[in-house]
Amino acid sequence: MRLLVTLAQVAKVAPNARSSYRTAFERGQAILDHCGISKNALRVAHFMAQVLHESGGLTIQIENMNYSSQRLPVVWPKRFKPRGALDPVAFAHNPALEWLKKGCNEKADADSIEAVTLAINGGQIGLPSRQEWLRKTKNIWNG
Repeated sequence: MRLLVTLAQVAKVAPNARSSYRTAFERGQAILDHCGISKNALRVAHFMAQVLHESGGLTIQIENMNYSSQRLPVVWPKRFKPRGALDPVAFAHNPALEWLKKGCNEKADADSIEAVTLAINGGQIGLPSRQEWLRKTKNIWNG
């Protein structure tokens, strides 16, 4: 079974969404299906909460995550060497968000905003905002 994510639902939670986001959601059901996000309401709610937080309610078009290997340990010292476990060279200039590879569907199934947030950004930055977005998205997608 798949849960449809409609433009009307997106507009309820993000009434000021940029047209590019509206277009993406009009055309994006196949991607949500392919990634298993639309499998249930909890996954959709958690995915949308993260997207809404990161995009300022679908109003911010681009977040520049194109950091150099020298800058990554400065911005995230606990994640990248020398203090963290990750090699900054492997992540430099690679802004891709990997929802599936980070096991976010399973974390959403467990209804753990903390675990999804940790997987997405490596910490709990913005957790209160993400919790509020999750509350709103659950009202729409009944998670």
